[in-house]
Amino acid sequence: MEQTYCVISAFDLERIDEMLVRAINICGSPRPFSECTPEDDATASYAGAYGYSYQTLKSIKDHIDTAQPFDPSLPWTPF
Repeated sequence: MEQTYCVISAFDLERIDEMLVRAINICGSPRPFSECTPEDDATASYAGAYGYSYQTLKSIKDHIDTAQPFDPSLPWTPF
């Protein structure tokens, strides 16, 4: 099976990593809405954690869909 490659900018990769780390942390300790206080972040509840994670996945999918195809057999040129 032949491999194909895509280029993702370093900026996009950094944003994806930040979003994933935050979503992992948010999903690590959600609570029922009834246990949340008004001072809690909106993502403290199960529903908030789900919503944030869902939007994170959608955003990452958008980043992946816009990645540029890359052919390593061609001579390298700066962007």
